[in-house]
Amino acid sequence: MLFFKRSLVAKFGNAYANSSAPWSEVDIQDLRASLDFGNTIADAAIMLCRDEDEIRQKMKELGLVERRKIW
Repeated sequence: MLFFKRSLVAKFGNAYANSSAPWSEVDIQDLRASLDFGNTIADAAIMLCRDEDEIRQKMKELGLVERRKIW
């Protein structure tokens, strides 16, 4: 996972570009969809370019829980 994060930063710049930015409705919809799909908090953080702690905080505010994929 660390290699993946480093490659994202190398390719796209700061992987946490949205950290501390206000959450848009689209961000919240994307977070919900990511978690509904079974992605981890780390996956959602990468997708949304936010810190994992921010993801956890927003999940708590919205009453969301992390669901693991069962394959």
